[in-house]
Amino acid sequence: MSALCKYCGQKYNDARTLLGNSCSKHPDGRGRHALFEGDTEGPFYCVHCGQKYGELRSLVSNSCTRNPDGRYHEPYDGDVAGDFTCKYCGRTYRDIRNMVANSCPKNPVRGGRHSPAR
Repeated sequence: MSALCKYCGQKYNDARTLLGNSCSKHPDGRGRHALFEGDTEGPFYCVHCGQKYGELRSLVSNSCTRNPDGRYHEPYDGDVAGDFTCKYCGRTYRDIRNMVANSCPKNPVRGGRHSPAR
C-alpha cells in the first residue's frame, strides 16, 4: 500500500520509508515527511477553500488565499464519500466548498468560516 506526505504529496511504497526521509515543504523547513491519513486516491480537497485536485502533490504545491498562514492548500484527510461536518457547530454540508465559503457563528475567530471535522 502506498503512502503520501501531507506536506509535499510525495508518494512512497510504504509509510516507514516516507517517514524516514526529509521533506522540503515541511512547515519548519527541515523536518521529515508526515503521513497523509486520508484516502491515497483522489480527489483531494483543501480544508481552507474546498478546492479540489486529482493529485495530492498538485493540491499542496499551490498557494491558498484562505489559508490563515498565507501558505499552501492543506489537504482534508477525512472521508470524502459522505457529508462534511463543521468541527465548530456540527452543521453538515454535502460539498466542502459550500461549507468553507460560509461563516460559522461558533468559530472562535470572529467572522471565521466553517471548518471540516477530520
